[in-house]
Amino acid sequence: MINVKSKGSNRFAFENERALCLTQVIKRTENNVTKKMVVRDKKMGIDFSVIIPLKLKKNGEVHYYPSKEFTVRGKKVGTKNTMAKYYDSLGEWESFKSEFFDTYSLTVNKLIYKEAIVK
Repeated sequence: MINVKSKGSNRFAFENERALCLTQVIKRTENNVTKKMVVRDKKMGIDFSVIIPLKLKKNGEVHYYPSKEFTVRGKKVGTKNTMAKYYDSLGEWESFKSEFFDTYSLTVNKLIYKEAIVK
């Protein structure tokens, strides 16, 4: 089950069996977007937020720049720590990636850039 809601052109809610994610576009310039994700991982009982800069390439793929401000349970876990590194340290990255992040990215990034192209 996947549930996606759009709240205007800059706010999105995505939920599946693994996680709930509220996404807000905090900066947008042509093909560059900075988004903030607030995620509740239902399986692990972890709440985190992360700011991720993105760029839409000419071939239509989305490039992820290194994340900024990764916060777990209200505490900053460092500028060099990433969502992937954090989940990998728990032995859960591949599971989280396949159960949530891959589908989330395809769905929400498409909506973010669809809104950008329409404007």
